[in-house]
Amino acid sequence: MEYRHKSSPSPRKLKFVASARKMVLTVFWDSEGIIHIEFLKQGNTVNSERYISTLRKLCVRLKRVRPTKHAILHHDNARPHISRQTEEPLHKINEFRRIALSVL
Repeated sequence: MEYRHKSSPSPRKLKFVASARKMVLTVFWDSEGIIHIEFLKQGNTVNSERYISTLRKLCVRLKRVRPTKHAILHHDNARPHISRQTEEPLHKINEFRRIALSVL
């Protein structure tokens, strides 16, 4: 309960406005700048299939942008990064495109 004088105006109630929807952005970069940017569509989540797809796009982009450099992909142990579904394609990408992978 709020104590106030009879003649003071009643308190205003705040109206909550729906905020902008959240968006997932994946960014790969090195010391020279950004290599690849990818936005995730609204309502989608990062799963193994999506992660592998993103890495394949990154490999194509790396060949074009940094053809002479050896890339090291350092990622955390989130489920899409370490799942069994991801493990085999990651090794194939590693063999064919010479990307060294390491996990935190």
